[in-house]
Amino acid sequence: MTGTQLTLIIVGSVLLGNILFQGLMWTLILRHWRKQWTRVTAEVERAIRKSGARTIRPPYRARYMGSTSRSAGRVNGKAIAALTDEALILQTFRGGPLIYRADGAVTGVRESRSFRRSASAGWTNVVLGLADGGEVGFAVREDAGGWVRDVKRVVVGIR
Repeated sequence: MTGTQLTLIIVGSVLLGNILFQGLMWTLILRHWRKQWTRVTAEVERAIRKSGARTIRPPYRARYMGSTSRSAGRVNGKAIAALTDEALILQTFRGGPLIYRADGAVTGVRESRSFRRSASAGWTNVVLGLADGGEVGFAVREDAGGWVRDVKRVVVGIR
């Protein structure tokens, strides 16, 4: 066996080992994320059933885009958004739920391509204007206009 052949065998073995390791790691990470989605979605569904509220928009995979207000977290992350006839529920994966009711805390809602200098292809931000002057944003993949319309109707009280 020549030096060139030995080098090719070593490089090929290292590459194959790296591919197998990466595949294993990503499989474990994706499995963990799937379990998180399932757990948090079940928590939100349980909370809605327990409250007896009527679901307008069922739990939906969203992105929490953070807040410019002190009343909510600033860190972006995965979230579940749901809308009932009583409240908008944003359950983040790193913190407690944010629940917005028709109590004057939310003064407006709008659709935006970016929020807090952040934008993602395929995602549209739904931005809530808060009474303290800050904003909270979450991003959805589809029907952002429908979310804005429904949140206005339920949380802001605009028909």
